[in-house]
Amino acid sequence: MKYLFILITLILVGCGDSPQVEALEDNVQESENSQGQPAEDNEEVEDEVCTVLDEYVPEGWKILKKAKGDLNKDGIEDLAIVIQGTDESNLESDEYHTIDSNPRELIILFGKKKTGCYELSERSSTFIPIHDDLYMDDPFNDMSITKGTLHLNYRIWMSAGSWSTSMYTYIWRFQDDEFKLIGANTSEYHRATGESVDISINFSTKKYSITNGNMFEAEEGEELPEETTEWKTFKLKELKTFETFEKPWSWQFDGVYI
Repeated sequence: MKYLFILITLILVGCGDSPQVEALEDNVQESENSQGQPAEDNEEVEDEVCTVLDEYVPEGWKILKKAKGDLNKDGIEDLAIVIQGTDESNLESDEYHTIDSNPRELIILFGKKKTGCYELSERSSTFIPIHDDLYMDDPFNDMSITKGTLHLNYRIWMSAGSWSTSMYTYIWRFQDDEFKLIGANTSEYHRATGESVDISINFSTKKYSITNGNMFEAEEGEELPEETTEWKTFKLKELKTFETFEKPWSWQFDGVYI
């Protein structure tokens, strides 16, 4: 029964943001609404030759993930893509797995009025980790644009060497002319004991919650610890950007790497 529950949990994790992340997004959105500025009218764009998407995907690279949505609140659809190299010498296999350790990049493009036009807003060669371990699933899980924010999702799951599974979500918002980290969620559980901890951080309100529990269902005659949630506040001089927070799970926050 325990292992069936774990399997169902892993399937649900791969299907999108967790309820904790959705709640975090709602809290972040509510707190930011009072601070955000109304979108200005679209400025007229001079007639020019459009820069096509292919120019942002170098020869020998491919688009790995794509997400669309309005990120800068100008009413025009923007685009976030993750690209990856295609050098076959970076493919590695054993009898069970094949991994592709080609380099990856995150590219965020703002749409223009003219159909098919984009201009570069952000580019990171470090925030999308490569898949270079035969005994670990691809750490980059998914990407989406939700409520005007960019969500980047990751998962650390190893078939050998660790019983723990960790999930990370980072929520980025375009404000003050750059992308800033306004929310993060990290959760970890032990596949043998079921013990779990979930940390949801709202960098705008400077509050976060720590929830401890157990992901197993109690069997007959068994008692599991009750889920507990603790709220804390923190100080932060300024929000992180892609320049000051270069890669996932590299920031030690209250003793935990996020």
